[in-house]
Amino acid sequence: MDTDNNDPIDPQYEDVATPVPPLEPSPPEELGPMNGLFDWITALLRQPTSVADNLLNDKGPTGTNVFMWVFLICHAAYGLIMGLFSGDAQLYLVPLKMVLGTTVCALICFPSLFIFSCLSGAKVAPGKVFSILVGGLAVCSLLLMGFLPVSFIFTFSAESVPFMGLVHLGVWLVSIAFACRYIRKSLLLGVPQGNNFFYIWNIVMILTLLQMSTTLRPMLGPQEENHPVVSAKKKFFMVHWGDALDEELD
Repeated sequence: MDTDNNDPIDPQYEDVATPVPPLEPSPPEELGPMNGLFDWITALLRQPTSVADNLLNDKGPTGTNVFMWVFLICHAAYGLIMGLFSGDAQLYLVPLKMVLGTTVCALICFPSLFIFSCLSGAKVAPGKVFSILVGGLAVCSLLLMGFLPVSFIFTFSAESVPFMGLVHLGVWLVSIAFACRYIRKSLLLGVPQGNNFFYIWNIVMILTLLQMSTTLRPMLGPQEENHPVVSAKKKFFMVHWGDALDEELD
């Protein structure tokens, strides 16, 4: 049976092929007044985009000084729990290693973070990139404090150094992952088409921190007499983990 191809289209199907414009991202919420340490910590955890927007667009106080103190105090506190595993000199050496080692790694990786920011299209001054980095370290510190009771329990109930190293490594990897996420999303704020360059920097930062922990070994276990705080013997962190596991099995 012949059909007429010139029949009018049913009106209900006319808009089927009409492209829908993409939704524009909603602007970050306003932070409002910040009254003290607790307000800044809450804002960093609940409204990280708003904290970054305040900093990048000069909308008000940035909280960088607060976040710096949060990083220093919380990292030292978590280092103290790690030092309790062996006691003695590790009670003050491990907190110092945690704070100084992380600080040195952050300074080492800061130039590459600024370069990746430029490659990603973010028009951010070096000082603001550094402030975002400090905020990321504060996020990591707060998560470490959240896991502190768990680490405390294992510290006094386990004897194996490799097992405790695995516990602390898992806690730290979760914490640093959220820190990298904050840094990445903050520096891409306002960039219409973000890219994956910051993931490369995330990997560089994590590997640098892991290697620093090996340079400052032992982070767990007793500090031997006449053993330097910074080891002069070069060793890749994965080789160090393998050697520690072999010693435990022997």
